[in-house]
Amino acid sequence: MWAVTQGAWSYASVLGRQHTGMSHSAVSAVLAISSVVALVGAVTGPVAARRFGRMRSMAVFTTAQVLAMAALVLTREPVLFTVAAVLWQTCQLAVLVQILAAAALIDPTGRLVASLSGAGALGTGIGPLAVGAVLDAAGADILGLVLALGTFVASPPLVKMTVAGTEALAKRGLAPSSAADSG
Repeated sequence: MWAVTQGAWSYASVLGRQHTGMSHSAVSAVLAISSVVALVGAVTGPVAARRFGRMRSMAVFTTAQVLAMAALVLTREPVLFTVAAVLWQTCQLAVLVQILAAAALIDPTGRLVASLSGAGALGTGIGPLAVGAVLDAAGADILGLVLALGTFVASPPLVKMTVAGTEALAKRGLAPSSAADSG
């Protein structure tokens, strides 16, 4: 997941400048604002998980993230680029918080969270290389499809892990208070 998201994010400024015609400073401002506004996702993710269930909220946030990422890569419109960047980063942070929470529930020792962090670092390192190669070889249209497909391929294990986190919580007698929370 992080190879896809961080790989694409590493080229967001290039795409913003080349595809939308935005200036360097305008693209930088959009990316900075989207990174700060993304903190809303850290709050919204857990709230949505409690209200609608982990599985449903993860599915919604992941789908919105994929659509926003594809829009950011494919758009030629500055306004859509801006909205896509903000939505993408917000959803990505909502997903990240839920993944880490599920990992902490499954393995209270912290080893799974540490493993996920290591995998995220690896993906962050590999992603820009892979995304750059696809962008150079096939262009932005194909890159948008590859990124969307890559996110959907990476999502099922993460969604399954969030369900396992809910089950671990229930085994400890700390089950969610509503049926929506179970999934």
